[in-house]
Amino acid sequence: MEQGAGYVFSFEAYAEEDRPMKAAVTAPEVDWIRYFPDTTVDLTGEWQTFTFEFEMKDESDDMGRVEFNMGNQGATGTIHIRNVRLEKAE
Repeated sequence: MEQGAGYVFSFEAYAEEDRPMKAAVTAPEVDWIRYFPDTTVDLTGEWQTFTFEFEMKDESDDMGRVEFNMGNQGATGTIHIRNVRLEKAE
């Protein structure tokens, strides 16, 4: 992740029952800074594509990671995720 660069974060997901999930891009080595903040998506029983754009405003970080938070969301339905991408915008 390069400071000042734009990024596109995308994935497809569905759940076996309607439920929320949070997605983020974080810094596990730097106090869990949120480069892309926790963002709640509402999952249904059909595949959906989620796409987000953001700018990396913090210092460059080779250890940045994509994070999906499913616990403590008031639901327990199984979640399916595919085609996860984090790409530098052109």
